[in-house]
Amino acid sequence: MEVEVRFYGRVSETTGLSSAKYQDVKNIDALLNLLKGEFPKLQNLQYTMALNQVIINTNTTFKDGDIIAILPPFAGG
Repeated sequence: MEVEVRFYGRVSETTGLSSAKYQDVKNIDALLNLLKGEFPKLQNLQYTMALNQVIINTNTTFKDGDIIAILPPFAGG
């Protein structure tokens, strides 16, 4: 199983990537553990996560081909 993670704004600046693909990551919690190990500075950032363009706030299980976006905080407008 493969998922794509897309990084935006300050998160992209912190990781140095706009996107990356990960194999055999089962859910949000596993992905966050992996990313925080790979990019320790993520622990100091605030961000929101979306799964297939839907904001998520709980541990969610992935399916092959899912796209996860890690978004910086939104400004009002």
